[in-house]
Amino acid sequence: MCAFVNANPTSPLALADCDNGGIDNITECGNGGNPLIPADDCQVAEDANIDMCAFLTANPGNPLSSTDCDGDGIDNSTECNDNTDPFDPCSNSYTSAELCTYVTANPTSALALADCDSGGIDNLTECNNGGDPLAPADDCQVAEDANTDICALFAADPTNPLANADCDEDGLSNAQECNNGTDPFDPCSNNYTPTELCTFVTANPTSALALADCDNGGIDNITECNAGTPTDPTVPGDDCDLVNDGTVDVCALLATNPTNPLATQDCDGDGVNNADECNNGTDPADPCSNGYTSAEICTFVTANPNSALAQADCDAGGVSNFNECATGDDPLDPTDDCGSPIADDICGVLAADPNAGIGTVDCDGDGILNADECNEGTDPQDPCDYTYPRNGMTVCDYILANPTSPLALADCDGGGVNNLIECQNGGDPENPNDDCDSADDPNFDLCAYVLANPNSLLAQADCDGGGVPNNIECKNGEDPLNPTDDCNSADDQAYDLCAYVVANPSSIMAQADCDNGGVNNLTECQNGGDPLAPEDDCDLVNNGSADVCAILAADATNPLAGEDCDGDGQTNLEECNNGTDPTDPCSNS
Repeated sequence: MCAFVNANPTSPLALADCDNGGIDNITECGNGGNPLIPADDCQVAEDANIDMCAFLTANPGNPLSSTDCDGDGIDNSTECNDNTDPFDPCSNSYTSAELCTYVTANPTSALALADCDSGGIDNLTECNNGGDPLAPADDCQVAEDANTDICALFAADPTNPLANADCDEDGLSNAQECNNGTDPFDPCSNNYTPTELCTFVTANPTSALALADCDNGGIDNITECNAGTPTDPTVPGDDCDLVNDGTVDVCALLATNPTNPLATQDCDGDGVNNADECNNGTDPADPCSNGYTSAEICTFVTANPNSALAQADCDAGGVSNFNECATGDDPLDPTDDCGSPIADDICGVLAADPNAGIGTVDCDGDGILNADECNEGTDPQDPCDYTYPRNGMTVCDYILANPTSPLALADCDGGGVNNLIECQNGGDPENPNDDCDSADDPNFDLCAYVLANPNSLLAQADCDGGGVPNNIECKNGEDPLNPTDDCNSADDQAYDLCAYVVANPSSIMAQADCDNGGVNNLTECQNGGDPLAPEDDCDLVNNGSADVCAILAADATNPLAGEDCDGDGQTNLEECNNGTDPTDPCSNS
């Protein structure tokens, strides 16, 4: 037939429509159609570039009028009336829901197999997997949900729109990933180095790759890359670092996602996983924040000597928990750290490890950290071995500001009065010779001290300057701060009165008259008298050692005034007043 009609294009047979498909025989034959099969007339009309709507306007009863050439469920005549294209299945007035209703019912239709949103996935697949066949943005998700092998899709059709898309948002097109052998649906499946990964996610902070956790450590890539101290988004072992430095609130993270990999991790190394710590109200970033007793800490750190809890110093006393437990000390009691064996050689410990915790405490309580004392060459276990002034502060400034400190309560000059009392009274805690100046402080019991320390400097001192040492005065119940009572202790067998006054002729004791005989102690001692026996005082007058009249001229109440040294019946005072010699019995009136 086609041979004839092609040879006779104006013949009745050429112009007839033998298959009654709507297109005449000559047109079918001229465009590769079969003039005896009506099913191909739509394709012939399209291939022949027939303006279907103009054709149907001219031929309203043509069989193509009621035909659906584009397979969208709408006949050609209706499409022409609706101003849609009867040759394009995607050119129709369907909503997304109406389209899905049709293609689901007609899964082999042209509309079902078309990709109306040009997203790369056909309408039927989109509708069957919850996608929108009129929105290309969801085709990646549909392809993934439908388990579509998009690499096979590109192999069959390299021009598929999904080839240039980046379904997993890792910065690589799907086609590139297929060529590289990586998974175009997995943002973490790529050939990036950690640096390249961070470069991309920093520039694309909302991308799937940025929000993914490629190392499955629990922290997303963008957080790892943007941290103050960036961690490696391809290594899960460092994710806890961001918890421990406060970058990530792991409890908030687990509240949102209880299955996060960090839930079962123990970021602070205390033997309790993060989820349990969050549930218990302890801090999963602090090894010392747990519910352990001292005994439980020691049990754990002994079994786990390299753990963060073992190396931590929970009581902040300066010695690690492990070392405290090893020596039987309490890792929750800071007061025993300086007594730990490790503190016996603090400077040696710090020389081996300058960052050791013992360097950050002040074991001797002198206001100077152990590390500073070691650097300055002083003893961090001796409060009196210090370097003051420092930082604009004198030793008394520190002591007065810290009145209960070991340095305040020590007696650094060994003078007998502690540093605090000396500083409060203007004394020098480094000079033992001024301790008497502070001995009258109401908070210091001088006699209690000297009786308890009879060989001390203060015991041997004479605070009142009366001539008798403090210890002898205290032993005899006298007041070592009152010089007027020293004579009351001068007869103590441990005290040599004459030796003292001869050595100190201008002292109060030398000028005193301990026996109240009338002649002072110095004169008695210098002339063989007994300064503790009043009955020999006249002997010193009679042998000329003492001028009684001169004595009485200076003090008419002197005990010698009523004495009769020459035994002539007249008192010394009477004789002196009468001009007679009180040492000569024959000189009288």
